[in-house]
Amino acid sequence: MDLKQRKTDNLLIYAIMLSGIGLALVQFFYNRSIWLDEASLSLNILKRSFSGLFQPLDYIQVAPILFLQFEKMFSFLIPNSELGFRLLPLLFFIGSVYVFFKISSGIFKNKLIIAISLILFLLNPKIIYYSSEVKQYMCDVFFTLWMYYLVKNPPGSKVKKYSYLAVSGLVFIYFSNIAPFVLVASGILVLLDNFHKKDLQLVNLFAVSLVWAIGFLVYYFAFVYEHPSLKSQIFYFTDFGAFMPQNPFSAEFVNFFRSKYEMYFSKLLPDLLILPVFFIAGAYYLLKVKRSGLLLFFFIPVLIHLILSSLKMYPFNLRLVLYTGPILILIVSAGFEYLFSIKPRYIPGIVHPMITVSIGLFCCALFIRSGFPYKHEEVRSCIEFIDQNREENDKVLVYIGAFRSLKFYKITGKTALEPDQIVVNSEQFSNREFIDEYFAEDANLPLVKIDELKQDTGRTWILMGHYEGNEMNKILKQFRNGDHKEKLSYSSRKASAYLFKY
Repeated sequence: MDLKQRKTDNLLIYAIMLSGIGLALVQFFYNRSIWLDEASLSLNILKRSFSGLFQPLDYIQVAPILFLQFEKMFSFLIPNSELGFRLLPLLFFIGSVYVFFKISSGIFKNKLIIAISLILFLLNPKIIYYSSEVKQYMCDVFFTLWMYYLVKNPPGSKVKKYSYLAVSGLVFIYFSNIAPFVLVASGILVLLDNFHKKDLQLVNLFAVSLVWAIGFLVYYFAFVYEHPSLKSQIFYFTDFGAFMPQNPFSAEFVNFFRSKYEMYFSKLLPDLLILPVFFIAGAYYLLKVKRSGLLLFFFIPVLIHLILSSLKMYPFNLRLVLYTGPILILIVSAGFEYLFSIKPRYIPGIVHPMITVSIGLFCCALFIRSGFPYKHEEVRSCIEFIDQNREENDKVLVYIGAFRSLKFYKITGKTALEPDQIVVNSEQFSNREFIDEYFAEDANLPLVKIDELKQDTGRTWILMGHYEGNEMNKILKQFRNGDHKEKLSYSSRKASAYLFKY
């Protein structure tokens, strides 16, 4: 390859990386409304001290201890704003881009394959969305990539190598709930690499494993064991089909894996029909050229994760397997390397660049169609609409799914809106344990069941968010079938505001 071609290829790669970071920055500064899960975690961070975050969280929330401490620090950088809470995930995303590039450059020598891997990673709606989500999932991605890079590119001496592994793994445990899955895979890869070099270094590896094990046991018994939100977490994720059925002959087992196949190849990866084929081709090629470490680093964590999900110890759903996405992308990219390594005489040299460009164009088209920049539940704009049109004696009903977002904006000084009643369904109303966990210090707020909404005189606002269609329809039906007249309404993504007058 001549110098001019090398410069062109490098320019292409850097352009893709900068474009991906640019997309993440656009998503960050777009500053979508905070939604239920984000608000629940952010409220804990807002109202608690650093030491208070070591205690079990309110609102049925669970998050790694170091992640919470750093989130608390970053919340002071941009106070009373969603951006302060989203800055840490954004920085982990930028770090992930660099480490992913280093890994891809180490695996693939063909610059076009590196470009394809970066396209699949950075023109990825889920990766870009979670780059500014107030959750630890981008930390999962960064530390997974970092551990693989460290295993395959150990620094200098043996002392440095095992010191870096020990410290990185220990930090990983306190930053990410999926650390044990990845650390098991990391330890196995180190052992296999040492075996191939005919220098097992068992004492060093045992010492690192002991540090990881002690760190994990301390974390588990201090912050995870008998967690008060465990029952509610299991209930919540069961509804999402996040636990693998234990009977392999059942229809539920087959449906579970069908849904997870779709999750990986339609949601976690860009929805291109050819990618599953290239995943299989990539796995075959990596085995053929004796680079199976990447496959082990994908399948070992997934297997452990699946086993724990069958025991209802850790759910297996999209956001919780995001950490496996970059490794999956590298395996798919190996499939393209296999394709490019086949060089029949009649294929002109322009074909490989054309394939690369085609993948880029398809991913761009899918990315644009995905609705970038992304929204989730735009409760904030509905609150602003009510504030702009509310009169002094208006009554305000808030659906349970919008309550935490409203509380976040009230605490951060964005609104003075106070709910007169919280609207819940009959099942929620009768479950006092759920009410206490969900509302915490607000558990004594006046609640009203959907079926018992009363048609009061005067003007009544309804704020909706995080709802199912049938629940919103039930609430609106209570008013539309009576003597109330709908005066104003505003709707955005998964959130609505209505004004009725008796």
